[in-house]
Formats: sequence, structure tokens, C-alpha cells
Amino acid sequence: MVLSRIYWQRSQLTHLNFNPPRLVQVRLNQNPQYYIGNSISRARTIMMSDHLNATGLTAEESRKLKSRSEREDEKTIIRCLKELYSCKPSEKSYEMYAENATFHDPLTIATPLSMIKSQFNGMPKMFSSSTIDKFELLESPPTLPSPPGPDQFTVINQDVTYYRDGSKLKTLNSLITLERDPKGKVIRHTEEWSHDKVTDKSDGFIGQLNEWRKKVAAEVIAKLVPEEPPKDTKEK
Repeated sequence: MVLSRIYWQRSQLTHLNFNPPRLVQVRLNQNPQYYIGNSISRARTIMMSDHLNATGLTAEESRKLKSRSEREDEKTIIRCLKELYSCKPSEKSYEMYAENATFHDPLTIATPLSMIKSQFNGMPKMFSSSTIDKFELLESPPTLPSPPGPDQFTVINQDVTYYRDGSKLKTLNSLITLERDPKGKVIRHTEEWSHDKVTDKSDGFIGQLNEWRKKVAAEVIAKLVPEEPPKDTKEK
């Protein structure tokens, strides 16, 4: 949850030594343009998938999603999120989560719920306050499944400004993607700064290292910050 952005530049060279079977060689000779074009198309698809965020879209595409009004089943979720991102966590702020929930942002991967609590309970220790300047519920894109009932996704675009001792530190734009179970509880909370994809082990060796670093960071925070919300943020 630290505000300084961390940029990773990743380059990957793949060298393939492949002698295709005779049948493939014949087909390549017969229609080389088709096979070359198809290979390029597949390569582009793989490269694009490296940049897809939790909504299954690129950052540019998810920024274009239309806003919508809240559903009745989202009222608790919205209340909890606004409390957490306003640096005012309470026990009720975690009602939206399932016990086995996972929180993933550019810096940490926290699971289960007890570790998620430590991430947000530590925010008031880092920042004197924060304000939610923009909070937009977005239409779920067709790249996300849309089952009936509460077992579905909630996608949010938000701007949060963080302060320390009354001084503005930074305004951070984030894409929030929440996945819920059949009971309506959040099982996965993904926060992506500027809508840019968060990396994990599915992104190859560098992604695997990144996931390990994030899990270690979450464990360290959990040891330093208790599950119980700070006293001055509890409901009176």
C-alpha cells in the first residue's frame, strides 16, 4: 500500500529450434502466408495477454468502461470499501470478505482475511487521512463471467488522495475488481494502480519472484500490525 510507484521493465527472448514434421513442411510450402499470418496473430495474442488486468482488458480498455448505479446486493461492499480506503477501518469494514479471501495489489498478496485486516489496519499508521475523490461503479465487461445472483464481479474505478500531517502526498487512481462467492462474500480483491495489471506467478519467472516478494511483504505487515483496527478509528 506504499504510494511510491514501482515500475518493472521486463524483456524476454525466446529462441526456438524446431524442425517441423514432413506433413507440416508440405503445408507450409503450400500456403506459407496463412501459417505465417496465423503464427503472428497467436504471438500478438500472447503478448497482449501479458498486459490484461483483472477485468480481462488492457488498461486503456478498462478506462473506457461505462459507469452504472449500485445494485442492492452491493451496498455492504461499497460501505466497507469506502471505510477501508478512507483510512477508517472498523470490524464492520471487513464484513464483505469471506474468511479465505485474497487481497492483491502491486505490493502485497494477503490471504486469508486475518492478513487482509493487517494491510488496511496499518493504513492509519502511515497516513493521517485519505479522501475518496472519485468512486465509480463500472459495467462488467464481457471478458468477465456474469452468473446470476451474488456470485459475480464488482468493478470500480476510484481516485484516493492520501495525506500525512495535513499535507497531501499523492492521488492514486486504481481499478478495483471484486470477485464474490455464491453467498455474496468477496473471495478476491484486486487493486491495480492506473488499471495496470498486477503480476504473479502466471507471468513467468519474474512474475513468480514478484509474487514471492508480495507474500513476504504481506507476512511482515501482518506481524507488525494487529488484526484489530486502531482504537481511534473504531465506531464509537
